Amino acid sequence: MPQKKLWAGLTSIVMTKNTITKGDMTTTEVRYFISSLPLDVEAAAFAIRSHWMVESYHWHLDVTFREDSNHTLVQVAAYNLNIIKKMALNTLKPSSAPDGVIISISPKFTCASHMAVLLFFLYSSFLRRLT
Repeated sequence: MPQKKLWAGLTSIVMTKNTITKGDMTTTEVRYFISSLPLDVEAAAFAIRSHWMVESYHWHLDVTFREDSNHTLVQVAAYNLNIIKKMALNTLKPSSAPDGVIISISPKFTCASHMAVLLFFLYSSFLRRLT
C-alpha cells in the first residue's frame, strides 16, 4: 500500500449497524469508522456516540439559528452571537409541554422569538410613558 504511512496510527476499524423505526418503516444503516483507539467495544461506542452528539448539536445550531449563513464580520460579535445561540439552544432543548409531550425545537424557537418581540414592545412602551 503506497500510502501506508498516512495510516500509521490506525489500530481499529469499527462497524456500527443502526436500525431506525419511524411509524411502519424500518431502515438499517451500516457505518464504518477508522480509529486510533485500541480495539475496545465500549470505548469505540462511547467515542462514536460522543461524536454524533456534537454533530447533532451543530446541526441544531445550523437549522434552528442558521449558523452557517451568519456573515458577522467582527470576530468578537460572531463569538458573542455563537454563545447566545448556544445558551438559547440549551434552554429550549430540554423543555416539554405541561402534559409531558416533547415539542421539537422549531416551535419552541418561534414561540420564544414571539415572546421576545412582545417583551420588547411592552418594555419600549413602558419607557415611552416614563419620558
